Amino acid sequence: GSLDGTITNLGAYDQCLSIESDSNLAVPFIGQYCVVKYQIALPPKPKRMTLRTPVFNFTGTPVSGTFLEEFSLSAHAFYERYGRTGICIPSLCSKNDFHSFLKRFISESHMNLTINDCHTKVLPKFNSLQLAIIVIFGVVLSLMILATSVDLIIVYTNDLNYIPFISFET
Repeated sequence: GSLDGTITNLGAYDQCLSIESDSNLAVPFIGQYCVVKYQIALPPKPKRMTLRTPVFNFTGTPVSGTFLEEFSLSAHAFYERYGRTGICIPSLCSKNDFHSFLKRFISESHMNLTINDCHTKVLPKFNSLQLAIIVIFGVVLSLMILATSVDLIIVYTNDLNYIPFISFET
């Protein structure tokens, strides 16, 4: 979709995080999902610019008169916009390793790259305070359910004219 204006491709997040290596490997790994933000390296932004101001000057070059010169007339949008793409890498690679690889891989393409964040599938770890709060909320919830049930049973059995919201009869 990049030719239609879409410059974001986030990929398959869940599929990436579900990747697990064989346990027989000496160093097992899991999938790590990283979002790479990229932007075309542009000349400094002029103080004044119109919608038809060319960003690049192709006059007298072999590119003059081609679609790239026409593209240059609308490239001002790239001063404000950037592309994003989601990439799945092994968890053994750090963010810095991946950034170094990308810089070496596209060194001639004149792109500015940043890696915003990387995620792996990790179960949350709770400390003792968090566990205590979860237990307290669980006990309070259980007491609320028990007290409501007892109240309904007492009201229903003592007053035969009372029509409860929940009926125990079939």
